[in-house]
Order: sequence, then structure tokens, then C-alpha cells
Amino acid sequence: MRNLRPHTVDPPIRMVFQADNVATMETKPARKTPPRAPRLMVQLSPEARLLLDKMAALTGTPKSALVAELVDAGLPAVASAVEAIELIKSGKNLEAERLLNKFAHEATAGLAQQQLELHTLVDARTMEGKRLKRRARGQPTP
Repeated sequence: MRNLRPHTVDPPIRMVFQADNVATMETKPARKTPPRAPRLMVQLSPEARLLLDKMAALTGTPKSALVAELVDAGLPAVASAVEAIELIKSGKNLEAERLLNKFAHEATAGLAQQQLELHTLVDARTMEGKRLKRRARGQPTP
């Protein structure tokens, strides 16, 4: 007779093998899992779904993670809109306009910085970018 080691199957049930090949089932307390973030169902337009599918395929990132990242990235805009709406409802239209102008300026500046960084990365990978680097270092270009 073989002596088999205990083998754990998916909790909460554990199968225990005894020396005479008789299996008994034992229940064990369920694992305590950390609370999950709240879930939300959304309906996407066909264009949004297509882009999301492409991005997930290109990056290997799950679509749910991409959507969560996009929502998190958009939270500053939503927070500014909420604050502006609250100001408008309380009759402070001028303050709301200033807030939205400030947000638009910050968003534009952030976008310009990201475009600059993207162009720098693209230039670094192209022949023209490599030539520019060599010129800046004083090396001859081919």
C-alpha cells in the first residue's frame, strides 16, 4: 500500500488521503480576502471598445485595468467640474469661471509637456534624432 501525502485542493474543502487509499473530506474555514474595490458596469461605444481592445492587445494589459487607469487619470477634471458646478449653484459664477480657466491652463501645460516628452522619445529612436544627438555632442554624422 502506498502512503500518499495530504494534498490541498481549492479551499474551503481539503482532501486527506490515508495510508489505505481512503479519502476523507474535511472542511476548513474560508480564507479571509481583502475587500475589493467597488465594481461598476459601463457600456462603451463601439469606437471606445475597439480602441480599448487594441490597446489591451498591444500592451498585454487587461481591459479592466486600462479602464481603471483612464478613470483615475480623468479624476482631476471631474473634481474641477464638480467644484465649478457647486460654485455656480451657490451663485459664485466668477469664481467658477476662474477655477475652470485655471484647470484648462494646467491641463494645456501638462499636455504640452507630455507632447514634448513624446517627441524627445521618438527623436531618440529615429535616425534624425540620432544625428541631432551626435551634432550636439560634436561628433561627426554619417
